Amino acid sequence: MESKAMGLFRMALGDCVYEYADSINEIAEESAAVVTEDCTIRLQSTIFTDHNVYAIMAVEGELPEDFSISGRIVDPEDTPRIPRWKYMLFGSMEEIGYQDGVRYFLCSATITDWLYIKPQDIDEEFIEAHTNPDSDYLKYESLKNCEGKTLELTLNLNGSKYILTTVVTNVFTKNIVFYPEPDLYDGYCIEEIMLTPFELKIRGCSREIGEHSKSTGEYGNEWIEPHIRATIVLVDGQEINLDYDDRRLFFYQRHPISVIRNYDTSTGKFYRNWRFSRWELDLSQVAAITVNGITYRVDRQED
Repeated sequence: MESKAMGLFRMALGDCVYEYADSINEIAEESAAVVTEDCTIRLQSTIFTDHNVYAIMAVEGELPEDFSISGRIVDPEDTPRIPRWKYMLFGSMEEIGYQDGVRYFLCSATITDWLYIKPQDIDEEFIEAHTNPDSDYLKYESLKNCEGKTLELTLNLNGSKYILTTVVTNVFTKNIVFYPEPDLYDGYCIEEIMLTPFELKIRGCSREIGEHSKSTGEYGNEWIEPHIRATIVLVDGQEINLDYDDRRLFFYQRHPISVIRNYDTSTGKFYRNWRFSRWELDLSQVAAITVNGITYRVDRQED
């Protein structure tokens, strides 16, 4: 029997919602509801994909004429070391049904960058450029990287602001993702391997501390940075070998691949991104990914 959430999403999105059937989140948090003198508003269910947020909102009572809604993805921790905002959300809200005195709305939005945006620059042209599925920005971003973060919706009701929140979880992705066991590697752990049509991303954390000579001649303890090598194995047996050096650019069959790497000596956390510059990888042709000698095979289940 079809769930109520599935039925509402199907009314809004059509039969394509069945692709997201296992990614529908039922919401029970108190932080996802607000009660005013005129109305009660609550988030009932969500779907998160790589680039989009879909939320069913239930409204009892009358919405004021000045009602507006805005959204963003934020970090639940708010410290000077952690940037709170992750993404701004641009989208729309439309009524999709009415039942037993409750109006149901679909809030749908696309993630976009916030760091360098000035309010005066946000217009229709800006929104189209930053939320177009083919934009360069969206190629390298995914809500999959925001599991555990917070969806925050700000409601404007009669001149007052109210905030609804719920966790970002169960993100639907078409990318290839592996979460290795923490003890597979000696001295470090690989926390996540994600392959998209546009890049391979590997992030992890060191577990070993070693002594390194300082410019002063003194010695101090620092995390040891592991060297990460990866190979993408295609179904026809071809291999795309990924490494890095000071050039930070190399080629696979004349296709350029650039390398972005970061290592935090205070925490031991690191990431490596190999970006396929001006070309795309067909994920259906990927059989496995090998990282420092350990192979992760792609499990494709037939529909």
